[in-house]
Amino acid sequence: MRTNGIDSQHNTMRTAVLTAYPRIFTDIERAADVFFAAARRAVSYGFTFEPSLFVPNMAIELEARHKSLSRRLAALVDASTLVVELGAGLSTRRTEFPAVAYRELDFPTMVRFKADIYTDIGCETAAQDLVGVDLSAPGALASAIADWDLSPYRRIVVLSEGLFWYLKRKDIADMIRCFENAFAGTEWMWLTADCPVEERVDTEYRSVIADSSGRSPVEPFADYTDFAAFLHEHGFTVQRSRMTETVSPRELYAATFFSVDEAETRERMESYTDIALLTRA
Repeated sequence: MRTNGIDSQHNTMRTAVLTAYPRIFTDIERAADVFFAAARRAVSYGFTFEPSLFVPNMAIELEARHKSLSRRLAALVDASTLVVELGAGLSTRRTEFPAVAYRELDFPTMVRFKADIYTDIGCETAAQDLVGVDLSAPGALASAIADWDLSPYRRIVVLSEGLFWYLKRKDIADMIRCFENAFAGTEWMWLTADCPVEERVDTEYRSVIADSSGRSPVEPFADYTDFAAFLHEHGFTVQRSRMTETVSPRELYAATFFSVDEAETRERMESYTDIALLTRA
């Protein structure tokens, strides 16, 4: 998919659309609705499509990651929780938690795109929770959340899924400081599916995504030890879990759809990413 000279925020939209495609081979709530609405809308944003870029290769991994993160989130939230999903892209998780206070943060162009999509699929209420901001700009992030009324919330859960791959360590450190200041006096934690397994993930699919978005993957952490050390340094306790601890390989629709046996599905889940709950030490 090409962008005819459109800026880097539009390149991020490309990544979002391409990553949404494999989810149509899953039973993730509203995944197909969001992808096809995005495909229709993308043309009006100046995109043309190269069908070869839309590959289903990672459907199993993306379904496992989404479901595992959602189940961990469900165990943390109640009526007094605010969820802040970073780099939300075309994630459909917001629709799974309609009774929970929720904010989705992404580039302003991506937010406008997603607001249109929510309108198209009848989720106008969710569009009201979108916040346009460059997460790598500390001042912009601080300004975006400065006016939030946090008094109703006992707990804030920051959420990220596939975000750290595009950030430098400084970006992550800046976000931590920003949240620490903004959420002072409120219990807050970070639930992330960006926790490295023992070895790096290096797949053809990631190359396709990086090439199409015009952004090189940063991969700031070499392995889990590096990841945990960085977060300990910034005041977090890290609780790590495998995706298979919350989602059984037998529960993955994509594995059944593509006739992938349980052993291979488990191996793919456990070699893709882990989940980490980061709490203040």
